[in-house]
Amino acid sequence: MREIVQSQLHLVSSGIGHDHSRELEMMSRLLDGMVGATLRVQEDLVRGVRDPKKGRRAMTAEQTLRAVIIKQMNGFSYKELAFHLADSTSYRNFCRFGIADATPKKATLQSNIKRLRPETLGAINQMVVVRAIKEKMEKGDKIRVDCTVTETNIHEPTDSSLLWDCVRVLTRLVKRGQEFVAVPFTNHSRRAKRRFKAIAFDARSMEKRVPLYRDLLKVTNKTVNAAKAMHAALEKTTGHSITVIAKIDAIRWELEHFGQLTARVINQTTRRVLLGESVAAKDKVVSIFEPHTDIIVKDRRDTHYGHKLCVTTDELPSPFILADPHLRRLPTFPPSTGIVALGSCSPIRSYKNSASLKCNGELLTQ
Repeated sequence: MREIVQSQLHLVSSGIGHDHSRELEMMSRLLDGMVGATLRVQEDLVRGVRDPKKGRRAMTAEQTLRAVIIKQMNGFSYKELAFHLADSTSYRNFCRFGIADATPKKATLQSNIKRLRPETLGAINQMVVVRAIKEKMEKGDKIRVDCTVTETNIHEPTDSSLLWDCVRVLTRLVKRGQEFVAVPFTNHSRRAKRRFKAIAFDARSMEKRVPLYRDLLKVTNKTVNAAKAMHAALEKTTGHSITVIAKIDAIRWELEHFGQLTARVINQTTRRVLLGESVAAKDKVVSIFEPHTDIIVKDRRDTHYGHKLCVTTDELPSPFILADPHLRRLPTFPPSTGIVALGSCSPIRSYKNSASLKCNGELLTQ
């Protein structure tokens, strides 16, 4: 059962006389006046649920919103967030957990917070900005623009590690498909792992790495062919229940998705390692799990993998994110917000191949 807020507020502990506790109380009062934010979270939580009024009682939309705020504000992992909710009286009060309530475990927090879409969090951020303008905390007539990077959760990309990722993921999907159809398959994952480790830890020169790369590419191509055969066999299978058909369709989609990414990884590895060519950053795949990740070079020295963010501040110490992660366009606010035309702004830092900034509310071009 999924509720927007708790119908009966449980007993809570009294606040403590600490600055951070008083800050949380002020934030709580602000959230109490933003009913639209809680409703947006509720829409995400019940998406795909047949009947939100039935079943075991789950975290409310209000608790989920407040938990994600605590997580992002402190940079907690889900494990740390679960600990602090159970340990801290102030955080329990802020997230609307009573004295006798059991706080959610890390798996519960993750499953609920992961259901929130980026569009929802972006809309909530705009609500906060509009509220700040109404409270005269943010004017919007003079802002400062600073570009930074938010990194995606991926390992350091190398050609060998990407090929190994492709082999193990496709192998896992083919094994799942064998539960429904019998397709001959030779598991090359151990061989691929040995080649990956030899390239990463043993081979010190390119001359020693090239033969290992050739064999790793050969193994990867064999695995791709097996995945294509499994995809074709699953497409022809019939006579199953609706539940089984849904599982088969999910496997087919993943086989096609990761198969296309594997083809791109094979192509870029062949060009870079065997042919000695340079591959443009926009054409590279740095993760098959987060294929949207961009390569961002800062000051020709630091390489980051993620997305660029445009953070703006005015004279007051109150930063608000006003642009999307790809720095394509400044958002358009209603005239009542006062941020339609920017009075003045200046880029603080620049990144290689970053967008050029026009301080008139117009397009930020790549």
